[in-house]
Amino acid sequence: MITVSSGKNAFTMIEVIVAAVIVLSTVMVVFATIANTRKPAYDSDMKLKAAVTGRKVLDELRGRVDKEMWEDAAGAWTEGEHQIVDVLGALPDGITGGTYTVTNDGVKGKEVTVTVTY
Repeated sequence: MITVSSGKNAFTMIEVIVAAVIVLSTVMVVFATIANTRKPAYDSDMKLKAAVTGRKVLDELRGRVDKEMWEDAAGAWTEGEHQIVDVLGALPDGITGGTYTVTNDGVKGKEVTVTVTY
């Protein structure tokens, strides 16, 4: 038997639209939060890769120190700017390039400044 009730059994169109807007807003906030937390993590990862690459350049140069290399007029220890790819052979993923600059410190020493770009 079918009965007709005068009570409200469904949602109105306005209630459905308001609920959809609330759900959509919540989803957008969640996705925006996730996107904003991923970028700093990526930047930190790239800074760490750049620091490790710089350390590798310095370690490689330190391993090449000998009397002939130190005094070689065209070697890796000559004053001026040099490409880090010349020392490492290949760059790690995400590292786009970089240089190292050698300067004499005036006391038979050398100062090396490494710049890594990512």
